[in-house]
Formats: sequence, structure tokens, C-alpha cells
Amino acid sequence: MTTNAIDELRDIIRKLKATGSDGFEGLIALVLSEITGVSFSLAKSGSQRGRDGETIYDPGSITFEGKRYDDRVPKNEVLSKISEIAVDDAEGTDLWILGATAPISSQDNSSISALGKKLGIGVLILDWSESSLSGLATLLSMAKEQSIAFIADKTKSPEAVIERGLDAVMAHPQFLERRQQISDALNQPSIGPAYSLKSNDQYLRAAFTNRGQAKAVFGQVLAPGDTAIPGILDRKDLRELLAGYVFTKPNDRITAILGSDGNGKSWLFGQCWLNQAPKPLTVVIVPEDIKEPFSLPDVEPLLISKLTAQTGDADTEGTRERWRRHFERWRRTKPVKLPRLVVMLDGLNQRESIHWAQVVNTLAQVLANLGAKLVISARTPFFRAYLEDKLTYDIDLIEVPEW
Repeated sequence: MTTNAIDELRDIIRKLKATGSDGFEGLIALVLSEITGVSFSLAKSGSQRGRDGETIYDPGSITFEGKRYDDRVPKNEVLSKISEIAVDDAEGTDLWILGATAPISSQDNSSISALGKKLGIGVLILDWSESSLSGLATLLSMAKEQSIAFIADKTKSPEAVIERGLDAVMAHPQFLERRQQISDALNQPSIGPAYSLKSNDQYLRAAFTNRGQAKAVFGQVLAPGDTAIPGILDRKDLRELLAGYVFTKPNDRITAILGSDGNGKSWLFGQCWLNQAPKPLTVVIVPEDIKEPFSLPDVEPLLISKLTAQTGDADTEGTRERWRRHFERWRRTKPVKLPRLVVMLDGLNQRESIHWAQVVNTLAQVLANLGAKLVISARTPFFRAYLEDKLTYDIDLIEVPEW
């Protein structure tokens, strides 16, 4: 019964148009968007170079191809698609997803994955296997309600029949393992900045809202969202002023948050971030993260290290290589309406021996080329004495008074 119900589901899906937002491509875009929480859009008609659709945020980093086949998927056609993506230097795909209504043999799957690995592209094959549970059917079951509604509407098939097929998929003994494999492939934080954004939000929110976590992450109780701390003042006017400097279109300016010790300079940034929607990727760098002498080659490894840590990702060479590709793509694709990355360099005066003007100027240079924003905080006298006349970028100043 299970096999028949799943086969019937496959036959219904094959009634969809092959292309377009109301066809098989549209179904995959809808389901991927629902599962990941990241919006996918379809490519324009014409030469798509192995891409039927891609993530809207940081286009090109995660792409998919939808093949509504009745017969076996041709291996050479898939290999050709991956090769096209690899030579398309304008993008730099990190994960390529193939969704197909026909099977791909295990030998062909191995060849396809091996080519992707050789070319530095992650490959997720979601076919309709003849010998095991279908990866495509598993994907559709992970957004069950959306899949049923879309397929029923576009094929005029009974919802009950589609639901029966998806229920059979979910009852299959391989379902839990297959679903986990797909989830793992789709949820590596560094696989694309769109995914990192979710992990980054979770990581910083946990720190900014819990004093213990904040102490572990930032080395200080930087937790303006911790409701257990009494008497936290929301300085809305200052918060909105800071947001206007930081969370708007990058303009190659540095934002400096100044004030006396204890005035809440770092807290102001945390409050501003918590109230910001949408949020860009954001990392907090503390003085202990800076090693001297500090020069241009040190910036990218530092940023990658902090992005890896503050998205909860694994520190591997694969992760570092993906971030390097993201940065290269960002440098090629300017301008942007919102910052791709905000870097908070916090508490400069805590290590007065550092040559901070050199550090800030170097960071600002790299971030400007990435479409990113730099924020620094320091005591006002320290800034006036050691930074104000030595910075090569214009400064937006915010003076934070006593609480």
C-alpha cells in the first residue's frame, strides 16, 4: 500500500508543468523557502546555466535545478550543469540542489557528488529512487501542507490522494534518517549567508538576553535584553540615531559610540540590534581578539573566525573556504541597499597598548569593499587622544550620557 501511494504521488507530480512559478520549479522553490525560512526565487527564462532558482539574499550562493522527468535522469546532463555553475565566476554557488521526479543510480550519484566536491560545490540530490525512499518525496513531506495545496491546485488532483502519498512517505522506515540527511545539508550555517543570518540571530539574541551567556561570549555582562536585570533604560532616541547610522545603506563611514565608563555604550548597540528588523549579519569583536602587529592580511581570517563562532558553525577548512568565496562575491557585487555585515569593535580603551588607529583603518578598508559597516566604542577622552585625528574614514559620532 505504501509503495502504491508513493507511486501515485509521483504520477500526480509529473502532471505539473515543467517550468515556471506554477510548475515543478515553482513547487521546489516554495518548499525550500518553507523548510529553510529563506526565500527562493526562480531564474529568468533563457540560459540559466544550471540554475532554475536561487536564494534571494546573496543570490547565487544556494541554487536548485528542477527536472520533471519520466525516465531516468541522464548523468551527463547533470555533470554538465555542475560544470556550467563552476565556470560561472559571477556567482560562486556553495550548494546546488537537484530535484527530480525520476531516479539517479547510486553510481551516477557518486560521480555527481565527486565532481561537485572537486569543483568546491556542495551537491544535494533529491531524486525519485527505485530502491529506497525518494529524497524528493521526503522534501515535499517536510512542507506537507504547502505541498498538498500547491500540487492539488496546479494539477486539479484530490488533496486526499496527495496527502495519502505524503503520509506514506512519512510512515516509511527510512523517513527519519532521510529527513535528517536533508536537514543537515540545508542547515550548515556557512553554506550561504542567508542561512548564517538565522544562526547569527539566534546566537547573538541568546547572548544579548542572558547575562551569563553574554559574559561567556563578550567577556562582560552585555545583556540589555535580559528581563531579570532591573532598571534597564531603553534610550529610544539614541537607539534610533544609531540605527540610522549603522543599519542603512553602507556609505564607507565609521560609527563611533563614545562616553564615559558605565554609560552603557555597548548596551546601546545591543539594544539597537535587538530592535532592528531585518537584521544583517552581525559580529562583535572585543580587544582580546586583536593580535599585533595587525595588517591587511589579518582582517579576513579574523572576520571568518568571528562569523564561524557567532553563527555556531564548525571551524573547518571547508567553512573557511566558503566564507572566502562569500567575501569574493560581495566584493564583486556592489552596491547594496543594506549592509551585508555589521562589525562591532567594542571597548577599544580596554587595551590601550594596541595601535587602534591602524586596526580601525584596516578593518574599515576591508569592510567598505564588502558592503559592510564598522562600529567602534571607546571612552571619549581615549578616542579624542588616539583615534580622532588618525582615522582615514569619516566618522558618525554618538555621545552616550550617563544613565
